[in-house]
Amino acid sequence: MKNLFIVILLFVISTGLMAQDTQDKGLDAITIETVEAPLKFLASDWTEGREVGTKGAYMAADYIASVFMSFAAEGIPVISLFTGLHRDYHFPNDELEFIDLEKMTNIIKLTYLGLNDILETE
Repeated sequence: MKNLFIVILLFVISTGLMAQDTQDKGLDAITIETVEAPLKFLASDWTEGREVGTKGAYMAADYIASVFMSFAAEGIPVISLFTGLHRDYHFPNDELEFIDLEKMTNIIKLTYLGLNDILETE
């Protein structure tokens, strides 16, 4: 799920930063729905629980890699954040329901504000 969080952070920041030019518009783009969207795909039946060796695990890995590659191609650094452990963390039965989407959304917003502040001071 750590990789899922990274993907969500990148997705949300990309939709907020690349398409918008002000901090408020960027924050408005960070919603529970935009955080949940990539998670729903990665947790869907299409990815077969992301169990090692399955077609679904390869699909999920390709999806995550494609997000990272799009940022790398633009020279955008990647940051990894962690929201905590739970009993099924990184196991095949790790489900979307275990994620606190509100908490994750708030963490992404705080990260966005912090990074925006750093960029504005340079």
